Amino acid sequence: MRSASSTDRQLLQRWLKAPTTPQRVVRRSRIVLLAIDGLREQDIAAKVGVSRPTVRLWLSRFDKLGVEGLLRDAPGRGRRSSLDPARVRQQLAEGGLLNAEGKPVSLRRAAAFLGTSPSALWRALKKVPQ
Repeated sequence: MRSASSTDRQLLQRWLKAPTTPQRVVRRSRIVLLAIDGLREQDIAAKVGVSRPTVRLWLSRFDKLGVEGLLRDAPGRGRRSSLDPARVRQQLAEGGLLNAEGKPVSLRRAAAFLGTSPSALWRALKKVPQ
């Protein structure tokens, strides 16, 4: 693991103590601080209550990105959309549910037409430029 500067260490310790720091950031900071103190991966995992792969993940992220790498999850997390944005727009155009600007006349009516929720439709439409 790369060596942490005193500034990095102070910031990590401040995150541990701050009541408004998200718990996932506190856990990640604790992992890095324990590694800086020389503990082995398996000891860190046991002390923090996570798996060894989780310890390796956050130590690796810290090595690559520094303390900023501990603040966010990697992109691409979560469930993938089941709606293809281009196909959605095409279906709405064929159904006459898009106005001149390429936006749905009514989001609820368009969602009902496609058999999906308005929020899922909104997320799909945000992904494709008009």
